[in-house]
Amino acid sequence: MKRIVSLIVALTVALLALTSIATADVPQLMHYQGHLTDDSGAPLDTTINMTFTIYDDSSMGAEVFWTETQPDVNVSNGLFNVLLGSVNPIVDTVFVDIVRWLGITVGSDPEISPRTRLVSVPYAFRVATIDGASGGTINGYLDVAGDVSAGFLLGGALYADNVGIGMWPDPMANLSVAQTGDFAAVFLGDVMVTGFLMKEGGGFKIDHPLDPQNKYLIHSFVESPDMKNVYDGVVTLDVRGEAAVELPSYFETVNKDFRYQLTCIGGFAPVYVAEEIFGNQFAIAGGEPGMEVSWQVTGIRKDPVAELNRLQVEVDKPPEERGTYLSPEAYGLGEEYGIYHKRHQRVEGEPQEKSVRQID
Repeated sequence: MKRIVSLIVALTVALLALTSIATADVPQLMHYQGHLTDDSGAPLDTTINMTFTIYDDSSMGAEVFWTETQPDVNVSNGLFNVLLGSVNPIVDTVFVDIVRWLGITVGSDPEISPRTRLVSVPYAFRVATIDGASGGTINGYLDVAGDVSAGFLLGGALYADNVGIGMWPDPMANLSVAQTGDFAAVFLGDVMVTGFLMKEGGGFKIDHPLDPQNKYLIHSFVESPDMKNVYDGVVTLDVRGEAAVELPSYFETVNKDFRYQLTCIGGFAPVYVAEEIFGNQFAIAGGEPGMEVSWQVTGIRKDPVAELNRLQVEVDKPPEERGTYLSPEAYGLGEEYGIYHKRHQRVEGEPQEKSVRQID
C-alpha cells in the first residue's frame, strides 16, 4: 500500500477566497505537490493514476463537490506534482463555503486518511475583501448581499449590459433599482439626465424657512401635456397707459403658440395686449399712467430636441403590461398587480448571465 507522508498544497491563484469575482482572468487550477512512500517509508519511483476529490467534510459520507482522476502521474523519488482542475475544471461554486476537504486515492488503494483541509494562500486574505483592485473583468452574475459603497471613482467606470440593485435579479434596463429602504436612490449633489425623465409625480422638499430645524416645506411640480415654458414679470405703464415688455433674446427661437395673461395691480383698467410677440417683445395698452401690470406669457418649446421628442399624452399599454399597474395601491390592489412586481422578486435557481467590468 502506498501512502503520502508529506504534502505541500499551493494554490496557483487565490481560488478559495476569490470565488466568482474574476474567473475569466484567473486560471481555475490548484497546484498540489506531495511525497509518496510505501508502507516501510521508502520513497516510490513509479507512474500511477491518482484521484482527487473535494468534500464538504472530513468524515466518510461527506458530499462530493468536485473530483477528477489524473492518469499516469509521474512519481520520482517519492515526489509528484499535479495541477488539480486540468482534467475536470474546478468551478468557482465548489468554494461557496469556507470549509472544504481534499481526499486523495492512489491507484486502486482506499482513499488516504485523514483528508487535508483546503485553506487560503496568504494573499487571498486581501483578495477576499475585494479592495485595492486596479481593475479587471467580471464575467457572470454578481450577487452582493449587503451594502456596497463605491467610494471615489477616480477615472474609473463600470460597464454592464444591465445592472439590478435592490432585489432585482432580472434588470429591465441598463440600471434597474427597486426600493428596499426609505428610498430607491439618494443622490447627494447635482444630477444630469440626457434624455427623458418619466415619473408618476414629484416636487421639491426643503428645510422649512420658518422652522428649518423641525419642519420641511414640500411643493408639487406643475404638470402639463405640453413642453411649456413660463415667463412672467411686472411692468409700469407710461404716461399713455402703455408699455413694451422685453422678453429674452432667445424667446422666439425656443417657443411657439404663445398665451398671455395680464393683471392690474392697485386698481382696475381694461388693459390688453396691443401688439403680440414680435422681435422678442409685446406691447400692453389700455391702462392708467404709472399703473403696474403683472404679466405672464407661456410658450411651447420648439427647439430641435423638443421637436424630436414630443410627448404622446395617451398611450396604450403593451400586451405584457395590460392588467398591471404602475401604482396598484392607488386603486386598492395588492403589489402583485404591479408592473415591476415579478421583475424585482428574488428568484430561486441559477441567475442569468451578466457581463460586468470595471476599468481604470
